[in-house]
Amino acid sequence: MLANYVQWHMLRAWAPILFADEELPVQPRVRDPVLQPSISDSAKEKKGSRQTLNGPAVHSFSSLMSALAAHARITLGLPNHPSGNTAEQLPAPNPIQAKAYQLLTALPVTGN
Repeated sequence: MLANYVQWHMLRAWAPILFADEELPVQPRVRDPVLQPSISDSAKEKKGSRQTLNGPAVHSFSSLMSALAAHARITLGLPNHPSGNTAEQLPAPNPIQAKAYQLLTALPVTGN
């Protein structure tokens, strides 16, 4: 249940770079509750162009998670070296990874 809750927050935070409708959380307050919800113009544009407003490609949740999984810390070491020297390297994120991290840090964290 906790994983679903975290995923729900991630989907809302990443809505600008996913195929998600960014106006969906606002729609229930302004639309007729009896009628079927309509897709917003911004969501139609993202789906048609497969681009975000800023230019990078739009992702599904699973493709974005795959892109984020490719960003990994690299530990370098000398095998069989008595001092056991190692060095860690964290490569710079690509543009979609950087945008995803930026959107998550903008997510407000509240709790008791």
